[in-house]
Order: sequence, then C-alpha cells, then structure tokens
Amino acid sequence: MDLRTIEAPASEAEREAVDAVLGPPDSGWFGGERSALDGHVALGGLRRANGRRHLLLPALHALQEAAGSISLPALGYVCQRLDLPPAAAYWVASAYALLSFEPGAPVVVHVCNDVACRAASGGDPTEELIARFGPAGSGAAVTWKPSPCLGHCEHGSAALVQRAGGGGGRTALAPFTAGDMERLAALGGDVVVLPPEDHDRLVAVVSHVPHLVAASLVNVAAEDAVQDAALLRLAAGGFRDMTRVAAGHPGIWPDVCADNAPAIVTALDHLQSELAAMRDRVASADRPGLLEALQRASTARRHLPPRGARPDRLAELRVRVPDRKGVLAEITNLAADLGANIWDVEIAHSAEDSQGVLLLAMAEEDAVGLRRAVVDRGYRCTVQGLP
Repeated sequence: MDLRTIEAPASEAEREAVDAVLGPPDSGWFGGERSALDGHVALGGLRRANGRRHLLLPALHALQEAAGSISLPALGYVCQRLDLPPAAAYWVASAYALLSFEPGAPVVVHVCNDVACRAASGGDPTEELIARFGPAGSGAAVTWKPSPCLGHCEHGSAALVQRAGGGGGRTALAPFTAGDMERLAALGGDVVVLPPEDHDRLVAVVSHVPHLVAASLVNVAAEDAVQDAALLRLAAGGFRDMTRVAAGHPGIWPDVCADNAPAIVTALDHLQSELAAMRDRVASADRPGLLEALQRASTARRHLPPRGARPDRLAELRVRVPDRKGVLAEITNLAADLGANIWDVEIAHSAEDSQGVLLLAMAEEDAVGLRRAVVDRGYRCTVQGLP
C-alpha cells in the first residue's frame, strides 16, 4: 500500500489541463469542492479506479503539452482525480521519453536514434545535432532530445516536435535532417499542420510570389539603370528591404515554381489584378481610393503575427548613425547595460551620404531610458510611440 501523498496544490492551469481530459471533478474526494455529502459518504473503490486507469496517460500528455513538464503537484492532482497511488503514476510518467518532470524549453524536438534510423543514416543521426546545436536539452527556446522509435522507419529519419503552452501539440516530421532543426530553431519551433493543397496555396502567396515580384522589380530597376546610372544609387531602405530576397540563390527557384505552378500562377493573377486596380487609381488621380487601399495594406501589415511577445506599449527609437565599424554594437551594448530588450531592429541607409538611421523597436520605458544614454554619447535621436 502506498500511503505517501503529494500535498502541494497544482496550479490552476495544470488543473484545467487535467480536467479537460477527465472532466470536472464530481466530489471532494477527487479534487472537487467538498460537499456536505462528502462528510458522510466515501466514494472510490478498486472497480472505479481500475475503470479509469486508461485515462492516466492522456492526462499526463495533457500536462506535458500545457506546461512543458509535469510538476509533482500536478502529478498529485492526477492521482487524486484517478484514485491512484503516486508511485504508480510516477512510474508510468518516467517510462515515457515524451514526458518530463524537469522544466525545459517550450519546444522539444524528439529525434529518433533507434536501430532503423541509425542504419539509414549510417550512424547515430544525433551526432550532427550535437555538433551544430550542442548537447541534448541545451536550447533555451527550442531544444532536442534523442528518442526511441517514432514509427516512421520507412522514411529513414524522423522527429516529433512537441510544443508546450496555448498552442501546444505534437507534429511528426519525417524524414528529418539537421537543416530542419535549424529552421525550427529560427522559427521558435512554430509548426503549422495543413492539408497539402492549402499549404501550396498559402506559401505561394507569402513566399514564392514575393520572391518573383522582388526579382522582377530589381530587373526593372537594373534595366532602367542602363539609361540612368544614378537610379540604383538612389535605392533607399524601402527598395532594399522589399527586394532583399532577390539576392538569394536563383538555382532553386525553377524547381520550386515547377512544383507549385498552379498555386503560383493563381497568386500572380490575383496580384496582377490588384496592381491593375492600383494603376487605375493613380492614372485617374483617385486620391480617396488610393488612400483607402494604402490604409488597408498598412493595417494588415501592422497586424501580422509577431515573432515574439510584443510589449504592451511599444515605441520606436530613431538614431542617426554614421557608417563606421562598431556603431551598432555600441548602441546595442548600451541597451544591454540598461536592461532594455530590443524587440525589432532595422537600418535605413541614406543614398545621399554615409549616414543612416538605426530604428529600434522596444518597450516605451526602455526607449526613453536608452534615448538619454544615446544622447549622452553624442548621437541625435528621437522616440515615438507605435500603434
């Protein structure tokens, strides 16, 4: 008989995760509010406990996906709900590689290094991960761990991306390479599962067509520069930012366009229609229509999902900087010394001289403090709030 109990209470979020699987507790004996009846009647018994033991693993997975780990108070709440001894639940949780009692990164990539994947890789597939990303479990936001077989042996390599928090869940990636791990780390492990046709349609709009548009715009500018050599010298930050992707390796794009041709052509047709409408507004001097279209685009652009947590009150610090070594490091080191977190950064180059403008987006209070420090170093800068 196991008489050892876990008395510390689970958090509200942990209780909600468990209750989402098991349903709300129906008695004070099982984690609910104590009623008058509970003082006179004891509910439970072996039949009830055995009839609900199959819910233990789903409840543990729910905790793992909600918090990224299973705390002992949360384990105690599961045991209370299922009328199980803590030792039995602990034994089950500790036997599964996808469950952890230690808090860690919110995104964990479980990489198979079992027999089939070792044979297909000609060795341990995790060795390259160790060399490129450090030991297992070492990442702060996205980390990796070796895993037993994930059931995708036919692909020769596989990984399971486990994400904790509000968008928690699990996504299998097979085959899997160290390059996939690099992309997951860059994206914060954000994995979206879509039907193939939706994926093709969406990436055509947000990835493939933007590259083709950028390439076309640079080609137009380059052709006009033959007649007017000053054109490309006047290319300001907006042109450079919009066409940055055009400098990518061109060799991959014919294959990309061939593989996703229907979706790309549809997106290009839509864009051509929008450009034609924009041309008509300009040609007819339709100021209200032009303003409405630009405002609509501005609103949509500002509402793109952020890559990180956005401060409640965001401000932009604009610093006039010379084109010399160490300027960016000097200002960002000042921010670090003040404990200011830079949420976004951009450099706007000047076509007329060697000056530029460094744009730093950060919490408003950080921007005000950093402005004083930057001015003391002799730089000219301003702070303005962002919507």
